Amino acid sequence: MPSLTDQSIHSDLGQLVLQNFLRLAALEPARSLPNAAIPDLILAASATARHEAEPAVLSASPKRFKLEIRRFNAGNGLGAQRVFETLVQGKAPGDFWLDSAMVSTLGATRHTQTFVKADHMPFLRTAVPQKNNHDASPSYSYLGSRAHTLTYSTETGLALLNTGKPAKPLACDAPFFNGLNALQQALAAQTAFPTAEGGPDWKAGWVGWMGYGLKSETLPGYGTRKGKERQLGERPDAPDACLSFVRTVLALDHTTSDWLAIGLVEMGSVGHQQGLDGGLGAVLEAEGVRWASTEAEWEMYLGECEAALAQLEAESRPSQRPAPTSLPAFVSDFSGADYIDRIGTARDLIHSGESYELTLTTQFRSTLPADRTPYDLYLTLRASNPAPYSTFINLPELDVAVVSSSPERFIKLGKDGTVEMKPIKGTVARVKGDPVSDEAVKNALQNDRKEIAENLMVSHPCGPG
Repeated sequence: MPSLTDQSIHSDLGQLVLQNFLRLAALEPARSLPNAAIPDLILAASATARHEAEPAVLSASPKRFKLEIRRFNAGNGLGAQRVFETLVQGKAPGDFWLDSAMVSTLGATRHTQTFVKADHMPFLRTAVPQKNNHDASPSYSYLGSRAHTLTYSTETGLALLNTGKPAKPLACDAPFFNGLNALQQALAAQTAFPTAEGGPDWKAGWVGWMGYGLKSETLPGYGTRKGKERQLGERPDAPDACLSFVRTVLALDHTTSDWLAIGLVEMGSVGHQQGLDGGLGAVLEAEGVRWASTEAEWEMYLGECEAALAQLEAESRPSQRPAPTSLPAFVSDFSGADYIDRIGTARDLIHSGESYELTLTTQFRSTLPADRTPYDLYLTLRASNPAPYSTFINLPELDVAVVSSSPERFIKLGKDGTVEMKPIKGTVARVKGDPVSDEAVKNALQNDRKEIAENLMVSHPCGPG
């Protein structure tokens, strides 16, 4: 669907720009929804509306869970596709594969922006071209099945989807992001984490997606599109957010080719544990949601995975699903002439001062042949366009599958509060095996007016003042 997106501007008059923006916004008719409150975690970082966010209400009980990471003896060298198809796919409704389909120590020269928390206000630390090291691509791929799924719609609210049961609406007083943030804090406070550093970046938890419709939750003034008012291709019943909670994960370490198991495991007797006090966590636990496996379940999971990996390793003629050689035909929602007209409109808006930058997008759609599945589509995409941030998520109960092949990581939040972005803006192909040409490409990137302007837009959220 076409969309126009405002981005940032670099200026020494940042305070005046914000003051003018707030003054003009106050003159606009109110269009916000009754529940479109800005989340506390966003307000806490605001220089104009700072207040202390209410802390999450935590149980007084000791640690309820522990995070376990085990490295298997079997399976070294087995590919992610074989393991996914054998150990994960179809074993339970709702499976996923967070796939690093392209692992390389020599990739593109790209700009990396790193932001650091200071007094609740992130600021830009560095935005310089960096040659990729091994961390340029994810070091792990992750496979697993969901335990339960939480969906959210700005129209109908929260719903819980458990295996074999219809979706159940949930009542939670807190706004969506506030409730989710408090739940995350509560779970973290009751979990014992490994003391050793390193290992997989992602260690179980939530996997899924959040749609642009959630802007009405964080930016008062944005209305919510109702049912048939939604744009082309948006299902009227599609949730704005869908997050599945995962207790156990298989991870492929691309640096060693070893397989690992990651699990959130209960500590002690479940019957003597206190639950989460209040909020979304208590609502979900009242519906029977369990956040972790028991010790017995965890040990059984480890044994089954170890045996299956050993069996795959011993197969004399390994097999996996072949990827179809071609993608189905995709058709744009708009003709070439329509799209050119929209580019002209975007330029006119920029020239008239309505925006500093506009991003014009469109949607392409297709119909899968009867003999192909979304997983077939993913395998074709993975073979034809291997990317370091690829994803396959299958939720048959929602009749939804996510197929993704992305060269960029939008954002990574470290446990120390560091936020890192790796956009594809400012990216150029490396010249492998030719250091002189490789250096020339880097220098050309650094001095290209178009690339400099585009990177300025994404790497300078605001100017001094």
